[in-house]
Amino acid sequence: MYKSKNDLIKLYKSMCLIRLVEEELVRLYPQQEMKCPHHYSIGQESIAAGICLNLEKKDQIYSSHRCHGHYLAKGGSLNQFMAEMYNKSSGCTKGKGGSMHLIDTSVGMKGSHGVVGTNIPIAMGSAFALKYKNKKNISVVFFGDGGADQGVLYESLNFSALKSLPILFVCENNGYASFSSTKSRHANKNISDRVKNFGMKSIKLNSRNPIDFFISSEKIINYVKKNQKPAFIEADVDRFMAHCGTGYDVGPNLRTKNDIKIMKLNDPIIFLEKHFLKNNICNKKNIESIKVNIQQKIKEAVMFAKKDKLPQKKDLMKHIFA
Repeated sequence: MYKSKNDLIKLYKSMCLIRLVEEELVRLYPQQEMKCPHHYSIGQESIAAGICLNLEKKDQIYSSHRCHGHYLAKGGSLNQFMAEMYNKSSGCTKGKGGSMHLIDTSVGMKGSHGVVGTNIPIAMGSAFALKYKNKKNISVVFFGDGGADQGVLYESLNFSALKSLPILFVCENNGYASFSSTKSRHANKNISDRVKNFGMKSIKLNSRNPIDFFISSEKIINYVKKNQKPAFIEADVDRFMAHCGTGYDVGPNLRTKNDIKIMKLNDPIIFLEKHFLKNNICNKKNIESIKVNIQQKIKEAVMFAKKDKLPQKKDLMKHIFA
């Protein structure tokens, strides 16, 4: 399928929003005003943007602890996002969730979960409900290669295939589960190969090329919607930052500075910028203007969050259902 210039510009804007927001968080976090651990997706932006731009508002997404990009790509409020980073009352979870627990049902962001793999069966249950109610929307669940180590994934794959559920599994394979490399954990490093044993459509994509990923994800999303059957994407990607926090996880048995340097040579945002310049989609001035506009919105969101009030004691038990 062909993506127009406008589609690619939307993709670029979404990716830049995620990147610039998280780079601002990296700058602000050491000020110790944000109290929840952060897991950044810098380098992984093409997955969230490429998937979510191909979804409808009523399509549902479920995320993990690394959820910033998914929330923003699905159309979540930047002001509410930033307020949640500061645990303020205007945050998307009223300041109670913080970085790892973002939710906004108005845009289909159904929640994110800090415990690895726990979002998978919840998303599957959502897909079951959609089918039961004869809805035409789908459920999408994002998880890392560490999530592929959890037995609940394979139970969910089996049940989804057995019941023909409208769910898309998206494995963001950045090569590390916390500090453990894929090669030290997986006998078969191609996670997508295992999924085929359930009789499910399963593909492996390179998200370092955001255009190909954008086009391919549209095809598989349309497949799930048209056939009301599950599908699986394994997306190879580079996570530039540490598993958690503002560092880079460079050290013995981890990553080298050269590893990080090589990763950044495949930066999907730079790939897109080069494509724009080569094909006269945008010039350097247009690209800079997009970034400046986003940075201004981020600045305003930070000001909004800092001025907002902290949750009150009387609100502690509100919106609690279990």
